Amino acid sequence: MVTTISFAQSVSCNATLVVENNGNIRSTPLEGTYYAMILTNNSSSTDTFILSNKNINSSCTNTDGSSTTGNVTISTDFIDSERNSLNEITLNPGQSKSFYIHVTVPAGTSIQKWSCDQITATSKNCINYTVDTVLHTYIINPVND
Repeated sequence: MVTTISFAQSVSCNATLVVENNGNIRSTPLEGTYYAMILTNNSSSTDTFILSNKNINSSCTNTDGSSTTGNVTISTDFIDSERNSLNEITLNPGQSKSFYIHVTVPAGTSIQKWSCDQITATSKNCINYTVDTVLHTYIINPVND
């Protein structure tokens, strides 16, 4: 008796997305700030990751324990080391790439408030595979700066 088993070749996606030096919590003046990020492809295949941001004020916890009901929305742009705009990153197996998130504070935004933003890298190789991290940004009072 011979049993034949065949397996479809599958791509295994595995990546990490972190803020350098675990710097997920930051204060920013009204002019904005930068988060230094690192995306690493830990899989055995080249993959392209689409970068996105989602404000998650309604589901996050402020790091100082304050209520999230007063949280504000900030603007984010993905840029490379030359300040060129990014919306996706292609990485070979085992490769890491540094990039930045430029946070800006829209005019009229309340000060001394938090913003929670989920940064996501979505694989083009694997349907529904994402890695993410949460940024906690506090808008400081420029008078106290």
